Amino acid sequence: MKHLITALCALTLIGLTAQADVTLRFNGITVGSQWGGAYVNGDGMPEWNSCKFDGSGNCARDGDTLNIVTQPNGNYHLDIIGGDKDNKDFGFTTDASGNIATIKDGGVAHAAIVDGELHFIGRQITFDITPSPTECANVCCKILANSNNCTCNGTAAILLGLHHTHWWGARDGCAHIDGSLINVDFNVGELGIPAGETNIQFVGDATITMVLGPEAPIPGPPGETGETGAQGPQGKQGPAGADSTVAGPAGADSTVAGPAGPAGPAGADGATGADGAPAPCVDCGAISQAAFDLACKLLALNPPSSLTEFRDCVDAIATVSSVGSGGNICPDSYPDAESCSAYIDSQVQGIFDSKFGD
Repeated sequence: MKHLITALCALTLIGLTAQADVTLRFNGITVGSQWGGAYVNGDGMPEWNSCKFDGSGNCARDGDTLNIVTQPNGNYHLDIIGGDKDNKDFGFTTDASGNIATIKDGGVAHAAIVDGELHFIGRQITFDITPSPTECANVCCKILANSNNCTCNGTAAILLGLHHTHWWGARDGCAHIDGSLINVDFNVGELGIPAGETNIQFVGDATITMVLGPEAPIPGPPGETGETGAQGPQGKQGPAGADSTVAGPAGADSTVAGPAGPAGPAGADGATGADGAPAPCVDCGAISQAAFDLACKLLALNPPSSLTEFRDCVDAIATVSSVGSGGNICPDSYPDAESCSAYIDSQVQGIFDSKFGD
């Protein structure tokens, strides 16, 4: 009986470790409705496209998260946008325990691994669409789809990167713009819409426009390059070659000198010059302000239910910003704190109370 119980426990343990879960956190971003897509496929999935973002398939959706059942050392692909508009699709791998290990095939700008979860990375943007003088009711349809379809102005949480779409309302609703002219591309960066790309107009009808925001600030000029280090001293001259011991043949006096002896060994290389001055450090206050601004905007559509949830969002954004700075944060920019992350954490309670408190 003892051996039987041991065997049953071993079989149960094998069954429990044969699969694990990866949590996909959307951070308020809606994807997949306009072009199709919105699936996860990979090892162990019972059938193609059976793990759906909306939770209607074999993967459970709980509010802002999707539970993806994975296998150890597996490969998975997120079909975010279908068809030929799939510049947001990417994949991930799992480790020997079935937990997420790496992001692959894209996803660098709009996805990240945070505390063992897979996060969509985006930001809140604003949009304001101006119809033509005919005041066509459908002019705003299918430009920013998903929850913002047929809405002429408002806000939307959008993935970072380049976006492609067709403005069907400008073609079908008002019939002013030819179908070949309704393609719309726009970029979304961490700090907003790039300067000079916020206003979108059409060749077919200049009265139909869309203004996106906020406009990202123009980056400042790069820091000055450090001075080149001084050249090292020249190596010592090698010793002179030995005199030849071979006498020339007897005969008439010659005016041609005998061959020179072999050259001595080359001198040692000079010392390497000093490194140039390091690049300017990044101010912790700027990282803190950007993290709180982005967290508040991302959570505006889905306010956090607890201080912990708000802190997790702020920490995730601050982590991405710190990685982008290469860890070169000014040590005097987080007064009275052990680190920049501790400085940011000390402000979480106050900002949570002011933005989301009762």
